[in-house]
Amino acid sequence: MNGINSYSDWFAGDAEMGGHYGGYDGPCPPWNDSILHHYHFTVYALDVASLGLTGPFTGADAQAALSGHVLAEAAHVGTYSLNQDV
Repeated sequence: MNGINSYSDWFAGDAEMGGHYGGYDGPCPPWNDSILHHYHFTVYALDVASLGLTGPFTGADAQAALSGHVLAEAAHVGTYSLNQDV
């Protein structure tokens, strides 16, 4: 099951776009942005097959459910920009 991402909050006040958005959409900085963006990824090895989360859960909900179940973790920071010069 996928949790909901921050698009759910972003579009919450829009009658046409509101709802629950899940999954990962990939890097997408603004088209005219000239800075280098950083994307943080963390992978967890758990001592359980499932965290038991159901329905539209958030990243904060998943983090809370991880407590006490993490055997190991690894992190990676990727960078991305639409500007070739950065």
